[in-house]
Amino acid sequence: MLLNIPIIFDALAGDKLILGVPDGDYACTIKGVRFLPRDKSALDESYVYVVSGEEAIAAGIKGMNLNLVIVGNFPESIFNAERHHSIIFVKDDDIFSVLDKILGIFEYYKDWYQRLLTSVIDNLSLQQILDIGAEVLVNPIALLDASMSMIIKAGNLPEDTSGTIWEVLLSQGYSPIDIIPIKLRTVIDKKVLDNEPPFVIRIPEPWRDNSWMISGIYVQESLFGTFGSAEVYGSFTAGQLSLIAALKEVIEKALAKTAAQLSQPDGFAGFINQLLAGYPVDPKIIEYRLAQQGWGEDMRYLVYCIGRRDDSLDSERLGKYVLSLQSRTEAYALVSDNSIIVIEVISEGSSRSGNNSQPQIRAFLEEQKLLAGVSLPFTGFENLRHALTQARLALGQIFEETIIRFEDHYQGCLETLLRREVDLDSLVYPGILRLWSSNKERDRDMVRSLGSFLLYGRNLSATARQLHVHRNTLEYRLRRISIELGIELDELSNEQLLLLQVSCMLMQK
Repeated sequence: MLLNIPIIFDALAGDKLILGVPDGDYACTIKGVRFLPRDKSALDESYVYVVSGEEAIAAGIKGMNLNLVIVGNFPESIFNAERHHSIIFVKDDDIFSVLDKILGIFEYYKDWYQRLLTSVIDNLSLQQILDIGAEVLVNPIALLDASMSMIIKAGNLPEDTSGTIWEVLLSQGYSPIDIIPIKLRTVIDKKVLDNEPPFVIRIPEPWRDNSWMISGIYVQESLFGTFGSAEVYGSFTAGQLSLIAALKEVIEKALAKTAAQLSQPDGFAGFINQLLAGYPVDPKIIEYRLAQQGWGEDMRYLVYCIGRRDDSLDSERLGKYVLSLQSRTEAYALVSDNSIIVIEVISEGSSRSGNNSQPQIRAFLEEQKLLAGVSLPFTGFENLRHALTQARLALGQIFEETIIRFEDHYQGCLETLLRREVDLDSLVYPGILRLWSSNKERDRDMVRSLGSFLLYGRNLSATARQLHVHRNTLEYRLRRISIELGIELDELSNEQLLLLQVSCMLMQK
């Protein structure tokens, strides 16, 4: 990673230093550190030179834009006259120990940047990438989408966020535009749209953290969202802004890579669509494709189908929805039939709720006012199509839940399927249909009692407890309905048992 004098200056904090950088020039162009060579023709602006004050004066370096770390006394008049990027150690120090310190700084940031790039290559989640990036930042940072909704955050937040922008972000999940004065908002919008480097703005009271850092995030030359941070621990120095700029480039690379993968019809998304369409796929191909994602046939999966019940999803926003989901979670997301499909791996020992992605998926759904149906957990990736059918059926159920589970609404899903083929009343035992249609509570109680009795394996005590009635009351209702139906409940065939169970279920629904 290339550094600059402000980054080195911040890393040397604790020593008595003076920083000199002309005209706010913070470009990262330094690739290493050296002692000052005797031959001036060997000077290279891509290095920082460690030099004693006496040596710097004797060298008389002029007319070059050099990066210098000067150890010891150095006249301020010379310092101000030259346009070198400079750090001056006010007190005398050992020039060799200073060189070692700076070598250590280069190694530290080289390791940090290499881990960032490796995380992109290895397709780690955006959360994991941002967590690595935040290691070198003084203040916590958030990635917001174009609507100002928070996608992810990283870094250590203070226990008390009251009076800061973090209080709003954490409680509402987004940054309301109206909290920023209109004139300042115009300035911010222009800087973001011009894709300027990370910049700091001053927000009027009553904000406790009234210095905010903002930077636009672009994917394929289109605005994806913004970085946002606030001074909760320390100032946004030139060095910090330079590091944020480096992190911004890596995040944009990660988002661009995701976008490119989504646009490849013959990639993993194409493989998924083959399975969803019911085309036969060779088991070796399935194994190969799963291995590309770091998945396996023996893993357990969940499928989410995200959309709206009225099928009113904006097709132009589908791609951005998928990018946002891929950014927030380790799950895989793609567009299929005007809805968003999310496939999640369930960790060993975890419950039906899946991996750690569900809180992020729920937050996304609530922000975008979307819903999700969720399949049963399954193994054997060739069963993906069936899981999607379960998720789509669950999504169609009318409930207030944001995430609707197939297993929690199995009866409703079954009825939905049956209703597509036939009038449900035609599947009901005629006597049960007549009793329920009478609209008399006494008759309906008999149907409810029969349904529970069959559900609880014809166990009188368990059924009475479930219905909160006396056992004698239950026995009376069952005798009555047995007479009404002309059936002996103790002598039911398997077919009769199924018919009566389904009939009671459909009527009570």
